Amino acid sequence: RLQMRVRTTEGEYGEITATIVGASTPSKSAMVVKFPVKPLSLHCRAVAFRDDEMQRDLNVLTLRGSFSVNVAHEWMRVCLPEIPPYQENEDPNKAWTFRNVFTGSILRVSYQKNLMYVESDNISTLAIFKECVSRESMRRRVHVSDSVEVKESTIPGFLGLLHNRLQHLLALSRQVEIIEALKEVSTSEGGDSSWMSAEYLAILKNADAIRAEHKQRPMLMNYLAGIITDLFVDRHKLRGIDVRHKIPELQGLIHDYNFDALLSAFAEHIE
Repeated sequence: RLQMRVRTTEGEYGEITATIVGASTPSKSAMVVKFPVKPLSLHCRAVAFRDDEMQRDLNVLTLRGSFSVNVAHEWMRVCLPEIPPYQENEDPNKAWTFRNVFTGSILRVSYQKNLMYVESDNISTLAIFKECVSRESMRRRVHVSDSVEVKESTIPGFLGLLHNRLQHLLALSRQVEIIEALKEVSTSEGGDSSWMSAEYLAILKNADAIRAEHKQRPMLMNYLAGIITDLFVDRHKLRGIDVRHKIPELQGLIHDYNFDALLSAFAEHIE
């Protein structure tokens, strides 16, 4: 049995192709398996939003044009995983709800003939959906106009969803730095560490696990930095402003993480 874990990046899509070859010698059989990766690949269906999620402000993407309910449903299927084909008896007032399995952000999609609403607390989710529909509407030669209502309160809300992860990564670096010092002090005390605080005792007890997790820190930090950078770029892109020259400064703030400093960077007025 072979198990592989792949972390996708939303906005990037295509197929993962695996060729499975039989273990017999000489091998006489093989099978090709394809796994589709959708633009919003980290979103999964949610039966309903939790009470705290219902309280969140949501940005709104509105799509208008000459398209049927069936076409609107197909656009959603192109963007999101595990969506069944359109059923003629589908409730026209049904809202499809999703949750991002990594960030915890939410998404709600509803549609009717010639009109589609896409709502999320992550601006980047709307930007990806908008790009996806634009590509599909051009392919079908369907004219679609769009508008986005951005609520500034969603930015600190979404960054707050990532806060604990970023804080944890910072704490890992600090813990790794003091492991050896704690071991030396413990040894000098004849192995007696009962006088240490509960935090230091936990660091000593889990030293190997902390070091192992810390080795993965750069990869996860870069992944989180990518999510935050995309949010920054997409927020300004929807206003018609190119902020690519600001990315190095933003990434410096992310790696030297301070929540208030990061919020200030998003609040800065850029022309």
